[in-house]
Amino acid sequence: MGNCLRSLSDHSRMQGHRPLNSHQSTVSTAGSMATFVGCNCYYLLTHAAGEGTRPIVLLTLDSMRAMGFTVVRIWAFNDGPGWMSLQPQAGRYSPQVLTGLDWLLTEAGKRGMQLMLTFTNYWEHYGGMQQYVRWAQGLPDNAAVSADSFYTNAKAQELYRNFAETIITRVNSITGLLYKDDPVIHSWDLANEPRCERDSSGNTIAAWVNATAAFVKSVDARHPVTVGIEGFFGPSTPGMQ
Repeated sequence: MGNCLRSLSDHSRMQGHRPLNSHQSTVSTAGSMATFVGCNCYYLLTHAAGEGTRPIVLLTLDSMRAMGFTVVRIWAFNDGPGWMSLQPQAGRYSPQVLTGLDWLLTEAGKRGMQLMLTFTNYWEHYGGMQQYVRWAQGLPDNAAVSADSFYTNAKAQELYRNFAETIITRVNSITGLLYKDDPVIHSWDLANEPRCERDSSGNTIAAWVNATAAFVKSVDARHPVTVGIEGFFGPSTPGMQ
């Protein structure tokens, strides 16, 4: 990898994150099977939003493409106060960061790559579910809250869905394409690593995924919908499927 990739990796490790991981997957789209090699790179959005950090994005995309990656999973969110926040306040979106997302999609498309766009995070980084709970309850941005409340809080769900629909129905300012019609978008990822520690049955998560996936598909019937669950639901835990 180039020096910029290494320096970003070092920066991410200092923050307790893994900046890049990869896997090969096969998915069914429109009745046919498609295989892709994908990786996870959460920081591309914030770096795409600033002219000074865009060279890092270009180097990263070029390096990924050279390594054979065709799909990149990114954060398409950044909530609450902070550097390059996409949604600094509930329902208020940064034109600069949205334009950065337009640019990122365009650059990925030039390289024959697709992006998987993730809507929120279970963890506190980049705001995520906890920020939605704070907004829903009228709490300060630094208030300690549980992300578990997110799934059943009607106001938090309204804010989340409004945000998701805003992204899905956005028109790219560079290409003129609706996001929901853009082939550069690989899929919509409902959340990063969702879990509900107060409900070990898995029913809360399952109900939320089912309802939210149905909502996203009602807005965009074209793209696949996924969720960044780490494996809690599957053959190894038949009681939680």
